[in-house]
Amino acid sequence: MLAHPAVSSYDIINKNAGGTMTDDNSMKVSSFRALPYEKDGRWTVRMEAVIETDKDAEYTVTGEIHGACTTETVRLEKGKQVLSIEVSEEKAELWYPKGYGYPHVYPCSMRIGDWTGNAVIGFRKVEWKNGQLCINGTGIYIKAAYWKDSGDTERTVRSAADANINALISENPSEELYRAADHAGIIILGGKEDPSHPSAVGTGIELEHPAVSPSLQSCHLYRSDDERKETEALLSEPGSRRNIILGLGKLFRRPATFDRLVYLTQLKSAFDAIDAVSLRRIRPEETKGAATAILRDGRPISEASLSPDGSWKILHYATRLLYAPLCPLLVIEGTRLMIYAVNDSSREEKIELSVKLRDFHGSKKDAREYSATLQPMEARLFDEIELGRIMRDEYFCYAKLSTKSLLRERNILLDTPSRVKLQDPHIRSVCTKTGPRSISIKLTAEKPAFYVMIDSGNIRGVFSDNLISVRPSAEKNVVFIAEEEADLEKYEREMRIMDLYSAMS
Repeated sequence: MLAHPAVSSYDIINKNAGGTMTDDNSMKVSSFRALPYEKDGRWTVRMEAVIETDKDAEYTVTGEIHGACTTETVRLEKGKQVLSIEVSEEKAELWYPKGYGYPHVYPCSMRIGDWTGNAVIGFRKVEWKNGQLCINGTGIYIKAAYWKDSGDTERTVRSAADANINALISENPSEELYRAADHAGIIILGGKEDPSHPSAVGTGIELEHPAVSPSLQSCHLYRSDDERKETEALLSEPGSRRNIILGLGKLFRRPATFDRLVYLTQLKSAFDAIDAVSLRRIRPEETKGAATAILRDGRPISEASLSPDGSWKILHYATRLLYAPLCPLLVIEGTRLMIYAVNDSSREEKIELSVKLRDFHGSKKDAREYSATLQPMEARLFDEIELGRIMRDEYFCYAKLSTKSLLRERNILLDTPSRVKLQDPHIRSVCTKTGPRSISIKLTAEKPAFYVMIDSGNIRGVFSDNLISVRPSAEKNVVFIAEEEADLEKYEREMRIMDLYSAMS
């Protein structure tokens, strides 16, 4: 037990007690914090409160965490002082970021007389080794996005975790952001390391900000025709916003309608992120991490992966695929197609990898199979396919990576979308309500369909996947989880399906 006059440490204590008074007004608590630390293999929580008393008095002080409890009696002198108590936790589970374990956190409390302070803490050890973040001795490959305060912090952080993001970059993290990240297993970079928040690990690494082009928010978020016209007017102005249209012209045939323009801008930003992140993930031993663009903001035209209402853009679904701990990557370098499989998890993985070249009618030109065991933090080049003798505007590559418990797929066009000879896929869908808030969508196609996106209209929710390619020989089943009770008839009325062929027709 420590009771001593207030010193400079008072200035860094999180002021979350709000100047709470005891019932008899004899003592005022101006701040409280809980600080976990490890010593000799044992975790202990030191709880501190800055208090001010108007008289000398004796108090009972109790600290508690996860069933462990320490109680002592202390005599306080009149004036301001820091009071602390320590509680050891014998069975502490460690806090890990997304993809490397569970973000265990524990509630703890400190009682002084009839006043109680509460906090949530996590136990973890942070080190930086040769530019790589290590948490509890495990090397972490950072998969980041840039944070911009935009409201609804908890929902936005949850969406980040659902997209396999394990770090957020913020110049001035708020307490609300730290608390949400603590529970979600998200690392906060850009602030200072703070033992009271397991998510706060400081900076330690510089990640390249990818050049992700801005995209338009989904059509259903435009509240009126006037608002849509204002957005179209912005696109016609000189400057960076007009570059959206100019950039699209290099990749796609110009869309005929506004909703197709929305789709292609979102697809372009996803392509930018795929190119940037893929090049970093194939060199995990060198790069130590990757970043996509802003997570969420309120602008109608932005590089954010979430729309102003929190709904996922195509970029966010692409991020989830890119940041999956185990995935295939296809990279074109000049006239060569490079075939990689990446494992940035903390355990080895035994995989099967198959790669096929097909034309847009569905006919197979080439097929290759590989088996391997990937070590943690390994990106392995399995093969190189020379494209010089292939009619690149008539073919695409399909890769499938599988283990006993998962299946991941990746498609890549071998030429610029505006040049390839896509066929009308004639996509069909069948919707089935499978739960109070869930709807299953079965997609089939007569010809290969690329970058299929389902728009749920005004019904808010998240898809199991929404950057989909559908082949004639394999139907795709997508699950939509609505935020409220799902109305199947309403969903079928509002649902729209977009794909690369229809967007450029």
